[in-house]
Amino acid sequence: MPSFISAYDTSAKSTCLIDANSDRIIYKENYNHTQSVASISKIMTAILAIESDKLEDTVIIGNEIDKAYGSGIYIKKGEEIKLIDLVYGLMLRSGNDAALAISNYISKDNFINMMNEKAKELNLTKTVFRNPSGLDEEDGGNISSACDIAKLMQYCMKNKIFREITGTKKHKVKTNLNYYSWTNKNKLLNNYKYAIGGKTGFTEIAKRTLVTAAKKNNTTLIAVTLNDGSDFKDHENLYKEAFKEYKSYKIIKKGYIDIPDEEFYSNRYFYVKEEFYYLLKEFETKKIKIKYELEEKYENKANNELINSKLEEELIDEFNKFISEDEYYSELNYTDIDLELANLENSLVEKKNVLNTFTSSYKALVNAGISGAEREEYASYVQDARMSYYEDIDRKCILNIYKLVLGPNIKFFLPKSFCKPVFLVSTMQYVLKARFRLNLHRLLP
Repeated sequence: MPSFISAYDTSAKSTCLIDANSDRIIYKENYNHTQSVASISKIMTAILAIESDKLEDTVIIGNEIDKAYGSGIYIKKGEEIKLIDLVYGLMLRSGNDAALAISNYISKDNFINMMNEKAKELNLTKTVFRNPSGLDEEDGGNISSACDIAKLMQYCMKNKIFREITGTKKHKVKTNLNYYSWTNKNKLLNNYKYAIGGKTGFTEIAKRTLVTAAKKNNTTLIAVTLNDGSDFKDHENLYKEAFKEYKSYKIIKKGYIDIPDEEFYSNRYFYVKEEFYYLLKEFETKKIKIKYELEEKYENKANNELINSKLEEELIDEFNKFISEDEYYSELNYTDIDLELANLENSLVEKKNVLNTFTSSYKALVNAGISGAEREEYASYVQDARMSYYEDIDRKCILNIYKLVLGPNIKFFLPKSFCKPVFLVSTMQYVLKARFRLNLHRLLP
């Protein structure tokens, strides 16, 4: 799938434009470049505050704001203000004092760790947080890329409260000491009718940084620019171009579906829980083909006799794994699983050691300021080692679930991974695969 179109252009050092629903990258330019991203990193501070379930708590401002400088909402010591209002001040006015007050209240000594743990959870591989505000004069600031910030904004925009706050043009607050009226610094909310949110940023080191979101009909786009003196205009142009060329098309409808030529499950009904949309150009819609790949039926054996299986209502787990047509099924029993699990444990120890070795070597290169081919090579080693390690983790999880579900007296056919229904966009140049999730139910004799 082509990832960008050369007709798009910005004056930014780094740019990323994505579809929030399908993850499709519409335009990218130097999008993995890392730098201080200034105050747009406050969206991480905001989402952690929102997810803390403490938004209605009243925060008493203390000495933590003594370290605040730069942009602020100018709260005072002893002031009593709700956490949600601090988040409004953080997002609308980029208050560095609000950032310090939020982090101090949520987890005084652990908030930065929470930010970095969330980054790992979201697979933001090029992101390191050092403070809740994005200031970079003392500690180098929060380092990230346009790609990672786009992913983070995509996650944040799934939260209703975050969407409400980031899309607010003006917010008024009354505390025990003051009355505030804050106007959102994101000019796009007033200048572009499809804008629905975003966050501004600036430091002398990072220059102008901006993340925004825009929605037209059922299409939501996210744009990120780093070091861009014309950021608001560039974001508007990116959205105009993308909305002109692309549209979100409904690929899978919600409700019962009929799978042609399906015989084994002919007495069962298949139901799609959620509609699925994908961003496409008009000519691409003619290439859509729907292909369903169902989990293979299992032949359970007890006392050397074939027995029928039935699906119980209890849901054991959901998997998001894809199996291609050339993968095969192998027969395993309870003893085989124990043996493979033992082998996996040994393999995991070895792979963890390899991963740690490559990671240490890569960090040493980074700390020494060495860049270029050698550093990129070790980064590739780390990525490959991490992927291999987590593949074994996945395999271990699957084996343990089968062991739990089927018990010691049943043989079964174990797939290398679980089949998923997919849709294919086929053209002369590329094939797009989107994965859907099937439920794994308990199998009983």
